Amino acid sequence: MTMEPLAGKLSGHDVVTTGAGSLLQALVDPTSPAADSSTDVVVICPDGESILPPFGSAELVDELAGLVEAFAVRHPSKFVAVSTLLAGSRVPSSFADVALPGGRFAARVNWDRRLSELALGLPNVGVLDLAGLSQTATEPLTNDAYWYLGRIRLSTAGFDLVALEVERMLAGLLSRSRKLLVLDLDNTLWGGVVGEDGIEGLKLGEDGVGKCFRDFQVHLRALQACGVLLAVVSKNDHALAEETIENHPMMVLRRPDFVAFSADWTNKADRIVALTADLDLGLDSVVFIDDNPAERDLVRRTLSDVAVPEFPTRNEHLSSWLTDEVVPTHFPRVRVLEEDSAKTGNYRARSERKTAAAAAATDLDGFIEALQIELTYYVDDLSLAQRISQLSQKTNQFNLTTDRRSPAEVTQLMEAADHRVVACRYSDRFGDEGIIGAAFLDVGSARMSNLLLSCRVLGRRVEFALIAEVERLAHESGLGELTASFVPSDRNGVAASFLPAAGYRQTVASEGWTGTKGIR
Repeated sequence: MTMEPLAGKLSGHDVVTTGAGSLLQALVDPTSPAADSSTDVVVICPDGESILPPFGSAELVDELAGLVEAFAVRHPSKFVAVSTLLAGSRVPSSFADVALPGGRFAARVNWDRRLSELALGLPNVGVLDLAGLSQTATEPLTNDAYWYLGRIRLSTAGFDLVALEVERMLAGLLSRSRKLLVLDLDNTLWGGVVGEDGIEGLKLGEDGVGKCFRDFQVHLRALQACGVLLAVVSKNDHALAEETIENHPMMVLRRPDFVAFSADWTNKADRIVALTADLDLGLDSVVFIDDNPAERDLVRRTLSDVAVPEFPTRNEHLSSWLTDEVVPTHFPRVRVLEEDSAKTGNYRARSERKTAAAAAATDLDGFIEALQIELTYYVDDLSLAQRISQLSQKTNQFNLTTDRRSPAEVTQLMEAADHRVVACRYSDRFGDEGIIGAAFLDVGSARMSNLLLSCRVLGRRVEFALIAEVERLAHESGLGELTASFVPSDRNGVAASFLPAAGYRQTVASEGWTGTKGIR
């Protein structure tokens, strides 16, 4: 089907579309725009009516799935987004279709199964579930008149939805999602006001309004498992709020699920600022959910970088509002990485490290030794391309050049014979932080193009160990000297003195600092 109208709706991107009936050719032709080396993302939206019976066939579904898989395997540096099929459920065989081996129902199920297998097996494949989204859309996503006039299957609303979903997927791909969800308590995590109704009077359970709030918490717990940090900022009696969370039998979320817990009667905006500072997060990483419009307005006006979505007017919409609006807009994910799943525990461990650091403030060497740090290095490990890209997109403070790399770009560098991409995994006696640093070595030009390190491990000399590993690899590759640069940004000042401290001698002073170091 023709997708030309989509190009105009994806502003800020260089979009090339294929014509009607050319999908199969685009996937096999090495000269097609999809195969071009400059193409980073390929979006495949097959016309469901054309490939499903009766106009298509089960065999065509299998053939197309095979071509998509082969294309993704041939082009591991491209991200391939494939959609589920938009097509009506009614066919001439009526209710008998579900029992036909070659029927539409079986073919559609087979397509969905194949997409799931591809996404599980190939890190560069993602799925746009347009068929699922069409069930909740307020307008039809297809238009029969457009189809017969110009082979355009989607309606205006359909193109708008596809464009929005592609933008959200790209945001997830480039790790542009927010990190912290700050929650109110009364009439947000549970129904009622605990200070007035008492713990036993709250609406939270398996029936009626209480079920709405319990299901909402189930979704929040699942969101946390995907790497989103949860925190509480509530106007409440602290002891009573904590007692409710720990002792109410229908609570899904418990105290360990939150990286921060603030319940008192002071200004919520001030407390959000304080907790982000404590977590070393920017305000632009925060989403604030509160049922009270006055509190939402205060945070919007005071903290413009914080996202403050409107709260549902009906309790039964809480879960669908979270999954259909809040998550796709602010917390899109293309992959859930090991580091994401462990994030809440890592932030709690960070708090314990801060306590230990404060106790050893006058003895840094003793503190670092007591941490029992273990570092593990991985070189050109393709399974880490997504995580390294995530680090490059999100790391600002210790990022020598603030170069942002997509997963496709990281993969290309890993596969290039004259480059090395180094990842660093950190653990200590408090826990495993996962992959926290990366460096990019260009052997051909004897240059370290960037080194970055999560702020979670700053102050423990990990950066010096990482650059030493890069220098070791450079020496192994026959280099006797290495060049590296610092390019200042408005947020990476903490890294300004690193290269001189690591033994690099300044050679260029323009646009930051460039130096060289002999290695052996």
